Amino acid sequence: MSCGTCSEKTKQGASAALGAPTATGGAGAIQHCPNCGGFMPGSGSCHNPQCQPGGAIDDADSLRARKTPRPSAAATKKRFDAAIRRIENHEQITGPGTLRLADKTGKTVAHEAAAHGQQFTDPEILKLADKKGWTVAHQAAIRGQQFTDPAILKLANRDGASVAHIAAGHGQQITDPKILRLANTDGHSVAHTAAEYGQQITDPKILRLADKRGKTVAHVAASLHGQQFTDLAILRLATSRGETVAHWAASEGQQFTDPEILKLADKNGWTVAHSAATRGQQITDPEILWLADYAGRTVAQVVSSFRKAAAAATKIRFDAATRQIENNEQITDPEILRLADTDGETVAHRAAEHGQQFTDPDILKLADREGWTVAHALADHGQQITDPEILRLASTDGWTVAHSAAAAGQQFTDPEILRLAENSGVTVAHVAAERGQQFTDPEILRLADYAGRSVADVVSDFRKAAVATKKRIDAAKRQIENNVQITDPETLRLADENGWTVAHMAARRDQRFTDPDILKLANQRGTTVAHVAADRGQQFTDPEILRLADYAGSVADVVSDFEARLRAIESAA
Repeated sequence: MSCGTCSEKTKQGASAALGAPTATGGAGAIQHCPNCGGFMPGSGSCHNPQCQPGGAIDDADSLRARKTPRPSAAATKKRFDAAIRRIENHEQITGPGTLRLADKTGKTVAHEAAAHGQQFTDPEILKLADKKGWTVAHQAAIRGQQFTDPAILKLANRDGASVAHIAAGHGQQITDPKILRLANTDGHSVAHTAAEYGQQITDPKILRLADKRGKTVAHVAASLHGQQFTDLAILRLATSRGETVAHWAASEGQQFTDPEILKLADKNGWTVAHSAATRGQQITDPEILWLADYAGRTVAQVVSSFRKAAAAATKIRFDAATRQIENNEQITDPEILRLADTDGETVAHRAAEHGQQFTDPDILKLADREGWTVAHALADHGQQITDPEILRLASTDGWTVAHSAAAAGQQFTDPEILRLAENSGVTVAHVAAERGQQFTDPEILRLADYAGRSVADVVSDFRKAAVATKKRIDAAKRQIENNVQITDPETLRLADENGWTVAHMAARRDQRFTDPDILKLANQRGTTVAHVAADRGQQFTDPEILRLADYAGSVADVVSDFEARLRAIESAA
């Protein structure tokens, strides 16, 4: 049995150990921690860890700090704006606390940093989203950052637009079928976006993915990047309006011959054949041509309308190109060079006639309705042609490029080329002989046209004519040197072996001409009498004469050069 004093002490010790208030005698004073307000033992030291030295709260100042409210909206905005200015000054922001600062729309500093090209890898930062669900990862993807983590690619805003949608739209190749199937609220999948930006998709299951209007990935691939399909099941896929993949593919130029595909119609009765006709596909099957939509418009009518519209558009472009050529501009675009007028004469023909040279076989082979090729035009103007395949190109009357080249003075030794004959039997050798080429091979000399005139006859006639012509040219030269004006057109047209006419010689001695036929006389290099006259100071205003061109330039160029020389002389004087 213990005494009362010991018993009281034991109670006080137990109370102190439990942190409960102690009393001496009847009513002891309750002890509270001045920091946290909790009970303290008799030792006077609070057992709360936060009140221990080094803890979060250990004095009156710490207590005030703990009770200080969170930063105000104004303070947060100030820190946000300061961070934005740092970003605009191309500083990198790395502090997580700063990166998480957001404006009233929920856009964080990290969003702005990503928009300025800063890249992030921390998933917690990438997942930060504004009030519309637009994440930092979305913003980074716009700036070209690529992601492979499916969790990041799947992040979506409130409209369902995922990071994968943005990444695919900025060139990232997405191959994971699960990611490709992600769709926004309109049903527009990542695969749709990938196809829009040129990714080739061949998986039939992915190609069949459709948005809420029934537009499949195949529709997008066919219409925007001309991906061609042959699988009938894919071609028959249709939108809610009945427009099949075949319709969209035909509208982009894919051609179809299968009647079953051509007959596919949308909800307005517009068939694939109608779409193909709008792109210029030639359709001749009467059954297909009579197909009509619900407004009664047949495929035949579409074909006719296309031809008229195409002809009008072609004429506008052809005329524009012709004006460029007449202004001595070079045309190099193959598509423009192939434009043709109603007679089949192409822009390339016009360019060749104005001295532009070509070597591309595809351009050289372009022919008008009479078979006259660009190569013919070039050969006529003195360009040397050596490719046997090109030399054999013939017009409808059998006149080959080699004939034209020989007529312009090009000489040939290949017997196969010399034997080429036009429809009346005149060979290249005949034409070459007329231009003065000499032959000694008996086999070539015996070649005869259908009138029985042999190459030997032409050689003989040329020699006789050449002697007579030379005499007449020499006589005309003497007259010119004696300042006698030559007016006889026949005499003015006499030419030597290089195509240099008496008119050229007269113009060089300052005789003036106004007859366009005389001014257009050209030697083998295309230099006209007008060129020579302009070089001697004769002025021209006729646009047709000014546009005459040899391989050095137009008459207008010569006029300009003469005026420049004249100004230089006047300045020197």
